[in-house]
Amino acid sequence: ELLQTNPIHLEANYCMAQIYFQMGDFDACMNLLDTILSIHPEHASSFLLGGQIYFTEGNLEKAKNCFAKAIEYNPKLVDAQIAYANTLLAEGNKEDAMQAFQTIISHHPERSEIKSYLKNCL
Repeated sequence: ELLQTNPIHLEANYCMAQIYFQMGDFDACMNLLDTILSIHPEHASSFLLGGQIYFTEGNLEKAKNCFAKAIEYNPKLVDAQIAYANTLLAEGNKEDAMQAFQTIISHHPERSEIKSYLKNCL
């Protein structure tokens, strides 16, 4: 309903994009993300979600670029930092992935799941 009255509403569009992502409708999700980013070009969460699509599709370079943009626009977005490090790992770049995970742990010791990601680098 909100999208009918305000088709450029950021939160409503982003919520719809998340729903499309969860349903596996990546084309619809990317279309909404493109709309969001055309209006809010520094919306870090949109870059994170777009990166997750690219990662799922195996396009690691585009995924990494999206995650890097998300971090650039919101350096406190830990999920983007984790996704970036996981992409480094998926590319086979274990050394840089390990360094990235160690940096995340040092800044966010409460995120205990990061230690399990770090073990994947060994």
